[in-house]
Amino acid sequence: MTAAPAAQAEGPLAMICGGGSLPLAIAASVTGRGRGVVLFPLRGAAEDTDFAGYPHHWVYIGQIGKFMRLARAAGCRDMVCIGSLVRPSIWQVHPDLKGLSLIPRVLKAFRGGDDHLLSGMARILESDGFRLLGAHEVAPEILLPAGTLGAVPVPELAQADIALGFDYLRAAGPFDIGQAVVVIDKHIVAVEAAEGTDAMLIRVAELRASRRIRTALGRGVLVKAAKPGQDKRFDLPSIGPRTVELVAEAGLAGMAAAAGETIVAEVEKLRQTADRAKSSSPECRASRAHDSACIAAAYFSGGGRRIRRPARRRFDRRAQTRHRRTPATNRRRRQSHGAGGRGEPVSTWRPRHCRHRRHCHEPAENSRPHRR
Repeated sequence: MTAAPAAQAEGPLAMICGGGSLPLAIAASVTGRGRGVVLFPLRGAAEDTDFAGYPHHWVYIGQIGKFMRLARAAGCRDMVCIGSLVRPSIWQVHPDLKGLSLIPRVLKAFRGGDDHLLSGMARILESDGFRLLGAHEVAPEILLPAGTLGAVPVPELAQADIALGFDYLRAAGPFDIGQAVVVIDKHIVAVEAAEGTDAMLIRVAELRASRRIRTALGRGVLVKAAKPGQDKRFDLPSIGPRTVELVAEAGLAGMAAAAGETIVAEVEKLRQTADRAKSSSPECRASRAHDSACIAAAYFSGGGRRIRRPARRRFDRRAQTRHRRTPATNRRRRQSHGAGGRGEPVSTWRPRHCRHRRHCHEPAENSRPHRR
Protein backbone atom coordinates (compact mmCIF):
# COMPACT_ATOMS: atom_id res chain seq x y z
CA MET A 1 0.00 0.00 0.00
CA THR A 2 1.46 3.36 -1.04
CA ALA A 3 1.65 6.37 1.23
CA ALA A 4 -1.40 8.17 -0.21
CA PRO A 5 -3.87 5.23 0.11
CA ALA A 6 -2.48 4.49 3.58
CA ALA A 7 -3.09 8.09 4.62
CA GLN A 8 -6.62 7.95 3.24
CA ALA A 9 -7.29 4.70 5.12
CA GLU A 10 -6.31 6.41 8.40
CA GLY A 11 -9.06 8.98 7.90
CA PRO A 12 -8.79 12.76 8.14
CA LEU A 13 -6.70 14.37 10.83
CA ALA A 14 -8.39 16.61 13.41
CA MET A 15 -6.27 19.67 14.24
CA ILE A 16 -6.97 21.89 17.25
CA CYS A 17 -5.40 25.17 16.13
CA GLY A 18 -4.03 28.03 18.16
CA GLY A 19 -2.45 31.20 16.79
CA GLY A 20 0.47 31.66 14.43
CA SER A 21 1.42 30.21 11.07
CA LEU A 22 2.26 26.68 12.23
CA PRO A 23 -1.28 25.24 11.94
CA LEU A 24 -1.55 26.16 8.26
CA ALA A 25 1.97 24.94 7.53
CA ILE A 26 1.24 21.55 9.07
CA ALA A 27 -2.15 21.35 7.32
CA ALA A 28 -0.42 21.94 3.98
CA SER A 29 2.17 19.27 4.77
CA VAL A 30 -0.47 16.70 5.76
CA THR A 31 -2.68 17.34 2.73
CA GLY A 32 0.41 17.11 0.52
CA ARG A 33 0.80 13.52 1.69
CA GLY A 34 -2.75 12.76 0.58
CA ARG A 35 -4.47 12.87 3.97
CA GLY A 36 -7.43 15.09 4.70
CA VAL A 37 -7.61 17.52 7.60
CA VAL A 38 -10.39 19.10 9.63
CA LEU A 39 -9.35 22.20 11.53
CA PHE A 40 -10.79 23.33 14.86
CA PRO A 41 -9.49 26.88 15.46
CA LEU A 42 -9.95 28.19 18.99
CA ARG A 43 -11.92 31.34 19.66
CA GLY A 44 -9.75 33.95 21.35
CA ALA A 45 -6.50 32.52 20.00
CA ALA A 46 -6.68 31.99 16.23
CA GLU A 47 -8.80 34.88 14.93
CA ASP A 48 -5.84 36.41 13.07
CA THR A 49 -5.41 33.34 10.82
CA ASP A 50 -7.41 32.67 7.67
CA PHE A 51 -8.63 29.05 7.61
CA ALA A 52 -10.87 29.44 4.55
CA GLY A 53 -8.77 27.02 2.49
CA TYR A 54 -9.59 24.02 4.71
CA PRO A 55 -12.73 22.57 6.28
CA HIS A 56 -12.92 24.06 9.76
CA HIS A 57 -15.20 24.57 12.75
CA TRP A 58 -14.69 27.33 15.32
CA VAL A 59 -14.86 26.17 18.94
CA TYR A 60 -14.38 27.78 22.33
CA ILE A 61 -11.95 26.43 24.90
CA GLY A 62 -13.98 23.94 26.92
CA GLN A 63 -16.41 22.83 24.19
CA ILE A 64 -15.20 19.24 24.37
CA GLY A 65 -18.55 17.75 23.43
CA LYS A 66 -18.85 19.89 20.28
CA PHE A 67 -15.34 18.94 19.17
CA MET A 68 -15.94 15.22 19.70
CA ARG A 69 -19.26 15.30 17.87
CA LEU A 70 -17.90 17.14 14.81
CA ALA A 71 -14.66 15.13 14.70
CA ARG A 72 -16.49 11.80 14.81
CA ALA A 73 -18.94 13.00 12.13
CA ALA A 74 -15.96 13.76 9.86
CA GLY A 75 -14.41 10.34 10.52
CA CYS A 76 -11.44 11.64 12.55
CA ARG A 77 -9.66 9.38 15.00
CA ASP A 78 -6.21 10.99 15.14
CA MET A 79 -5.75 14.55 16.35
CA VAL A 80 -2.96 17.05 16.95
CA CYS A 81 -2.77 20.29 18.95
CA ILE A 82 -0.62 23.00 17.36
CA GLY A 83 -0.27 26.78 17.55
CA SER A 84 0.33 29.43 20.16
CA LEU A 85 -2.10 29.73 23.05
CA VAL A 86 -1.95 31.83 26.19
CA ARG A 87 -2.87 29.70 29.16
CA PRO A 88 -6.46 30.64 30.05
CA SER A 89 -7.86 31.02 33.50
CA ILE A 90 -10.59 28.65 34.61
CA TRP A 91 -13.09 31.52 34.21
CA GLN A 92 -12.25 31.85 30.49
CA VAL A 93 -13.33 28.28 29.74
CA HIS A 94 -16.74 27.91 28.02
CA PRO A 95 -17.78 24.33 28.82
CA ASP A 96 -20.68 22.61 27.10
CA LEU A 97 -22.62 19.73 28.67
CA LYS A 98 -19.76 17.31 28.07
CA GLY A 99 -17.30 19.82 29.47
CA LEU A 100 -19.42 20.36 32.57
CA SER A 101 -19.36 16.63 33.27
CA LEU A 102 -15.55 16.76 33.16
CA ILE A 103 -15.12 19.81 35.40
CA PRO A 104 -13.48 17.88 38.30
CA ARG A 105 -10.85 16.42 35.96
CA VAL A 106 -10.30 19.78 34.27
CA LEU A 107 -9.80 21.53 37.61
CA LYS A 108 -7.29 18.88 38.61
CA ALA A 109 -5.40 19.41 35.35
CA PHE A 110 -5.27 23.18 35.93
CA ARG A 111 -3.42 22.71 39.22
CA GLY A 112 0.08 22.54 37.78
CA GLY A 113 2.34 23.78 35.00
CA ASP A 114 1.66 23.80 31.29
CA ASP A 115 2.92 20.26 30.74
CA HIS A 116 0.71 18.99 33.57
CA LEU A 117 -2.31 20.80 32.12
CA LEU A 118 -1.81 19.54 28.56
CA SER A 119 -1.14 15.99 29.71
CA GLY A 120 -4.37 16.03 31.73
CA MET A 121 -6.40 17.27 28.75
CA ALA A 122 -4.79 14.63 26.53
CA ARG A 123 -5.90 11.87 28.91
CA ILE A 124 -9.45 13.23 28.79
CA LEU A 125 -9.55 13.10 24.99
CA GLU A 126 -7.87 9.70 24.76
CA SER A 127 -10.37 8.21 27.20
CA ASP A 128 -13.08 8.86 24.57
CA GLY A 129 -11.31 6.98 21.79
CA PHE A 130 -9.15 9.68 20.15
CA ARG A 131 -5.42 9.24 19.56
CA LEU A 132 -3.32 12.32 20.21
CA LEU A 133 -0.26 12.64 17.96
CA GLY A 134 2.60 15.09 17.95
CA ALA A 135 2.87 17.62 15.14
CA HIS A 136 6.30 16.26 14.27
CA GLU A 137 4.78 12.79 13.76
CA VAL A 138 2.46 13.97 10.98
CA ALA A 139 4.90 16.54 9.52
CA PRO A 140 8.51 15.54 10.33
CA GLU A 141 9.98 18.31 8.19
CA ILE A 142 8.93 20.98 10.71
CA LEU A 143 11.65 19.88 13.16
CA LEU A 144 14.81 21.96 13.30
CA PRO A 145 17.67 20.19 11.50
CA ALA A 146 21.14 19.93 12.97
CA GLY A 147 23.89 21.96 11.36
CA THR A 148 24.56 25.48 10.25
CA LEU A 149 21.86 28.04 9.75
CA GLY A 150 24.15 30.91 8.78
CA ALA A 151 27.64 31.75 7.58
CA VAL A 152 29.60 32.98 10.61
CA PRO A 153 31.07 30.34 12.93
CA VAL A 154 30.11 30.38 16.57
CA PRO A 155 33.04 31.46 18.78
CA GLU A 156 34.09 29.44 21.79
CA LEU A 157 32.77 32.09 24.19
CA ALA A 158 29.28 31.68 22.74
CA GLN A 159 29.58 27.90 22.92
CA ALA A 160 30.24 28.20 26.66
CA ASP A 161 27.05 30.28 27.03
CA ILE A 162 25.11 27.69 25.01
CA ALA A 163 26.36 24.85 27.20
CA LEU A 164 25.38 26.74 30.37
CA GLY A 165 21.94 27.45 28.94
CA PHE A 166 21.27 23.78 28.23
CA ASP A 167 22.56 22.85 31.67
CA TYR A 168 20.08 25.24 33.28
CA LEU A 169 17.12 24.07 31.17
CA ARG A 170 17.86 20.46 32.03
CA ALA A 171 18.06 21.29 35.75
CA ALA A 172 14.91 23.48 35.78
CA GLY A 173 12.85 21.18 33.56
CA PRO A 174 11.23 19.16 36.39
CA PHE A 175 9.74 22.38 37.80
CA ASP A 176 7.74 22.90 34.55
CA ILE A 177 8.62 26.61 34.26
CA GLY A 178 9.74 27.44 30.72
CA GLN A 179 11.75 26.34 27.72
CA ALA A 180 14.09 29.29 27.08
CA VAL A 181 16.87 31.19 28.82
CA VAL A 182 19.20 34.07 27.91
CA VAL A 183 22.87 33.72 28.88
CA ILE A 184 25.47 36.50 28.54
CA ASP A 185 29.10 35.76 29.39
CA LYS A 186 28.08 32.68 31.41
CA HIS A 187 25.58 34.79 33.36
CA ILE A 188 21.88 33.94 33.20
CA VAL A 189 20.05 37.26 32.76
CA ALA A 190 16.52 36.14 31.80
CA VAL A 191 14.39 33.02 32.18
CA GLU A 192 11.19 32.31 30.29
CA ALA A 193 8.08 31.91 32.43
CA ALA A 194 4.40 32.59 31.71
CA GLU A 195 5.15 35.56 29.40
CA GLY A 196 6.68 33.45 26.59
CA THR A 197 9.88 33.73 24.60
CA ASP A 198 8.99 36.89 22.66
CA ALA A 199 8.07 38.86 25.78
CA MET A 200 11.24 37.63 27.51
CA LEU A 201 13.39 38.94 24.64
CA ILE A 202 11.57 42.29 24.74
CA ARG A 203 12.32 42.41 28.47
CA VAL A 204 16.02 41.83 27.75
CA ALA A 205 15.98 44.75 25.30
CA GLU A 206 14.38 46.95 27.98
CA LEU A 207 17.01 45.87 30.50
CA ARG A 208 19.71 46.96 28.07
CA ALA A 209 17.98 50.29 27.48
CA SER A 210 17.76 50.95 31.23
CA ARG A 211 21.41 49.95 31.70
CA ARG A 212 20.54 47.03 33.95
CA ILE A 213 22.51 44.91 31.45
CA ARG A 214 25.81 46.68 30.78
CA THR A 215 27.55 44.16 28.56
CA ALA A 216 28.44 45.20 25.03
CA LEU A 217 26.05 44.61 22.16
CA GLY A 218 26.62 41.37 20.30
CA ARG A 219 27.20 39.24 23.41
CA GLY A 220 24.98 36.48 24.76
CA VAL A 221 22.67 33.85 23.31
CA LEU A 222 19.09 32.66 23.52
CA VAL A 223 18.87 28.93 24.29
CA LYS A 224 15.70 26.86 23.81
CA ALA A 225 15.05 23.20 24.55
CA ALA A 226 12.23 20.90 25.61
CA LYS A 227 11.88 19.96 29.25
CA PRO A 228 13.30 16.59 30.31
CA GLY A 229 10.53 14.02 30.38
CA GLN A 230 8.14 16.35 28.55
CA ASP A 231 5.36 14.83 26.45
CA LYS A 232 6.65 15.47 22.92
CA ARG A 233 3.17 15.34 21.42
CA PHE A 234 2.51 18.97 22.27
CA ASP A 235 4.15 22.19 23.35
CA LEU A 236 7.54 21.55 21.78
CA PRO A 237 9.72 24.68 21.73
CA SER A 238 9.43 26.63 18.50
CA ILE A 239 11.43 29.33 16.74
CA GLY A 240 10.90 31.38 13.63
CA PRO A 241 11.94 34.54 11.77
CA ARG A 242 10.27 36.70 14.43
CA THR A 243 12.48 35.06 17.07
CA VAL A 244 15.57 36.00 15.06
CA GLU A 245 14.42 39.62 14.82
CA LEU A 246 13.78 39.87 18.57
CA VAL A 247 17.16 38.28 19.37
CA ALA A 248 18.87 40.91 17.22
CA GLU A 249 16.86 43.74 18.79
CA ALA A 250 17.84 42.49 22.24
CA GLY A 251 21.49 42.93 21.30
CA LEU A 252 22.31 39.23 21.63
CA ALA A 253 24.87 37.37 19.55
CA GLY A 254 22.54 34.59 18.42
CA MET A 255 20.41 31.66 19.48
CA ALA A 256 20.70 27.92 19.90
CA ALA A 257 18.09 25.17 20.05
CA ALA A 258 18.08 21.40 20.33
CA ALA A 259 17.91 19.90 16.85
CA GLY A 260 15.15 17.33 16.37
CA GLU A 261 13.22 18.70 19.37
CA THR A 262 12.39 22.22 18.16
CA ILE A 263 9.65 23.19 15.72
CA VAL A 264 10.41 25.64 12.93
CA ALA A 265 7.94 26.00 10.08
CA GLU A 266 9.97 28.35 7.87
CA VAL A 267 13.57 27.22 7.90
CA GLU A 268 14.58 29.06 4.73
CA LYS A 269 12.97 32.31 5.83
CA LEU A 270 14.63 31.97 9.23
CA ARG A 271 18.01 31.49 7.53
CA GLN A 272 17.45 34.53 5.31
CA THR A 273 16.45 36.66 8.28
CA ALA A 274 19.55 35.53 10.16
CA ASP A 275 21.77 36.37 7.18
CA ARG A 276 20.24 39.84 6.96
CA ALA A 277 21.15 40.29 10.64
CA LYS A 278 24.74 39.28 9.76
CA SER A 279 24.19 36.03 11.56
CA SER A 280 25.57 32.60 11.29
CA SER A 281 25.17 29.25 12.88
CA PRO A 282 27.54 26.37 12.49
CA GLU A 283 26.86 23.01 13.94
CA CYS A 284 27.64 22.84 17.64
CA ARG A 285 28.60 19.44 18.93
CA ALA A 286 26.54 17.91 21.69
CA SER A 287 27.33 19.45 25.03
CA ARG A 288 27.09 17.70 28.36
CA ALA A 289 23.61 19.18 28.70
CA HIS A 290 22.38 17.32 25.61
CA ASP A 291 24.53 14.27 25.10
CA SER A 292 22.20 12.62 22.59
CA ALA A 293 21.32 15.50 20.27
CA CYS A 294 23.23 17.93 18.12
CA ILE A 295 22.54 21.60 18.59
CA ALA A 296 21.49 23.94 15.81
CA ALA A 297 22.73 27.42 16.58
CA ALA A 298 22.42 30.79 14.88
CA TYR A 299 25.12 33.36 15.63
CA PHE A 300 24.72 37.08 14.87
CA SER A 301 28.04 38.79 14.30
CA GLY A 302 26.29 42.11 13.71
CA GLY A 303 25.55 42.52 17.42
CA GLY A 304 22.00 43.70 17.07
CA ARG A 305 20.60 47.20 16.80
CA ARG A 306 21.86 50.00 18.98
CA ILE A 307 19.25 50.88 21.55
CA ARG A 308 18.70 54.54 22.37
CA ARG A 309 19.11 55.17 26.06
CA PRO A 310 16.14 57.05 27.53
CA ALA A 311 16.79 60.55 28.84
CA ARG A 312 17.38 60.66 32.56
CA ARG A 313 14.92 62.84 34.42
CA ARG A 314 16.16 65.13 37.13
CA PHE A 315 14.41 64.80 40.43
CA ASP A 316 12.90 68.08 41.54
CA ARG A 317 12.15 67.82 45.24
CA ARG A 318 10.07 70.96 45.23
CA ALA A 319 7.87 69.58 42.42
CA GLN A 320 7.51 66.19 44.07
CA THR A 321 6.50 67.42 47.54
CA ARG A 322 3.35 69.25 48.54
CA HIS A 323 3.63 72.57 50.29
CA ARG A 324 2.11 71.90 53.66
CA ARG A 325 1.32 74.55 56.20
CA THR A 326 2.95 74.09 59.55
CA PRO A 327 2.98 76.33 62.63
CA ALA A 328 6.38 77.62 61.51
CA THR A 329 5.15 78.61 58.04
CA ASN A 330 2.07 80.27 59.50
CA ARG A 331 4.27 82.24 61.88
CA ARG A 332 6.51 83.40 59.03
CA ARG A 333 3.47 84.34 57.02
CA ARG A 334 2.06 86.43 59.87
CA GLN A 335 5.37 88.20 60.23
CA SER A 336 5.69 88.87 56.50
CA HIS A 337 2.17 90.38 56.42
CA GLY A 338 3.00 92.87 59.17
CA ALA A 339 3.31 96.58 58.70
CA GLY A 340 6.00 96.97 56.10
CA GLY A 341 6.98 93.37 56.57
CA ARG A 342 8.82 94.19 59.83
CA GLY A 343 7.10 91.51 61.87
CA GLU A 344 4.76 93.65 64.03
CA PRO A 345 1.70 91.80 65.33
CA VAL A 346 -1.28 92.17 63.05
CA SER A 347 -4.89 91.84 64.11
CA THR A 348 -6.56 92.00 60.68
CA TRP A 349 -4.82 89.10 58.95
CA ARG A 350 -6.93 86.11 58.00
CA PRO A 351 -5.89 83.05 56.01
CA ARG A 352 -6.83 82.57 52.40
CA HIS A 353 -10.08 80.64 51.85
CA CYS A 354 -10.90 80.89 55.56
CA ARG A 355 -14.00 78.99 56.59
CA HIS A 356 -14.80 81.46 59.41
CA ARG A 357 -15.04 84.70 57.50
CA ARG A 358 -17.56 86.26 59.89
CA HIS A 359 -15.08 86.10 62.73
CA CYS A 360 -12.06 87.13 60.72
CA HIS A 361 -13.32 90.21 58.87
CA GLU A 362 -13.20 92.51 61.91
CA PRO A 363 -11.31 90.79 64.73
CA ALA A 364 -10.86 92.40 68.07
CA GLU A 365 -7.79 94.46 68.65
CA ASN A 366 -4.62 92.54 69.60
CA SER A 367 -6.46 89.27 68.99
CA ARG A 368 -4.59 86.38 67.46
CA PRO A 369 -5.48 85.57 63.85
CA HIS A 370 -7.52 82.49 63.21
CA ARG A 371 -5.60 79.50 61.93
CA ARG A 372 -6.91 77.08 59.35
